[in-house]
Amino acid sequence: MRITFPIGSAASVQAGENQAAILQRGLSFSTSLTQGPFRLQNFTDKSVDYLVQDAENVLHLIHEEQVVFSYQIEGQLVSPVYQIDYYQNGKLQMLFATAEAVHVLDRLGNTVEAFPLTLPGQGKITHLSLVDYDRNKNYRYFLGTSSGELFLMDKRGTLLEGWDPISLSAPLAAAPQHHRIPGLGDRMVALTQDGQVYIFNRRGEPQAGSPVSVNAVLGTDYGLVLRGQASDSRLTTVSEGGEVLQVNFKGEVAYRNQLAKPDAEVNFQLLPDNLGDRFLFLVQSFGRITVMDQEQAPLFEIPSYSEDVDFKFYNFGKEASILVLLDKTQEFVYIYNLRGEMMHTLPLAGSTWQSQ
Repeated sequence: MRITFPIGSAASVQAGENQAAILQRGLSFSTSLTQGPFRLQNFTDKSVDYLVQDAENVLHLIHEEQVVFSYQIEGQLVSPVYQIDYYQNGKLQMLFATAEAVHVLDRLGNTVEAFPLTLPGQGKITHLSLVDYDRNKNYRYFLGTSSGELFLMDKRGTLLEGWDPISLSAPLAAAPQHHRIPGLGDRMVALTQDGQVYIFNRRGEPQAGSPVSVNAVLGTDYGLVLRGQASDSRLTTVSEGGEVLQVNFKGEVAYRNQLAKPDAEVNFQLLPDNLGDRFLFLVQSFGRITVMDQEQAPLFEIPSYSEDVDFKFYNFGKEASILVLLDKTQEFVYIYNLRGEMMHTLPLAGSTWQSQ
C-alpha cells in the first residue's frame, strides 16, 4: 500500500495559501494501513515525523520517506497519539493506548520504564486523554473502559487515589477530559452513553449535581463554552435524537433544543475542532449534510453520496477553518471552507485519513 503525506498543509493554511495545493510525497507498505498518519514533532530538529499503524498492529514511525522504526503492539490504537516530555529534558516520547494497554515509546521505538501497562478489571480501554494541569509536564493519563470505569494515572502509570477506578453508569460517549473552569478551578468531565454527565474535582469527588441526567442517549463528542460564572460556563452536546443539550457547572441542564429532522433516519454529530476551541453541528440525512455553527445557525449544506462518512474540523483562524469529509464508500476526500466552498476542483482520492 502506498501512503501519501501532506507536507506543511497546516502551515500553508495558516499562511493563507491555497489549502487545495497540497504537496505530497509517498512511501509504500506491504500491509494495509489502518491508523494515522499522526503528525509528530521531531525533537532533534523540529521537523515533522509521522506515525502510522498497519492491519497487523505494527506501528511505523516515518521521517522524510524513511522508516525510523517498526514496533509490534497487541492491537489497534483506540486513542490519539500524544507527545510528552517524560524525562523533562526536551526529548519527546509517544503516549497512546490500545484496548489492552497504555504505551509510552521513545523516538527509536524503545519502551519507557514500566510501560506498557494494563488496567485492573475486565473492561477494555476505550479512551485515553492526556492531562497536564499546570503545563509543567507533571502528566496525568485519564482513561475510560468498555465497562464504564474511569481511571487516572500519574505519568509513571501509578493509579491515583480516588480514581482506581470510579464506576460510571455506562460506557463513555466521548473521551473524558480535564477543564479549568473560571471561578471553580479544575474539573474532570465524563459523558456516558446513557445520558449522564459526570463532573469531578481532581480527587475524583463528585461536584454539584453530578451526575447530571440529560434523559437522552449520547453518542458524540461535546464542546465547552467558558464564561465568567459556574452557571454560565457550559458543556454542549447533541443527543442521538438531535436534541442540543447544555449542562452548566452547577449541575443543571441549562438548555435544550430539538434540531429539525429532515428525514426519518438522521445522524446528528457535534464535531470539535483540532484545538478544542470551537465546534460544529452536523446533520446527516439522505443525500445531504447540513453544517451549523455552535449557535445552531446553518452555515452551508453539501451533498452526501454515502452513509459511511467521517469528518475533521481544522481551525487555523476564522478565515482559514476547514471541514474535511472522508467518503469511505466512494473513496474520496472533500475539503470545504466554512462558506461551503470546495477547496479543490475535483474530489481527492482517499479511503482512509492517511490517504489524504
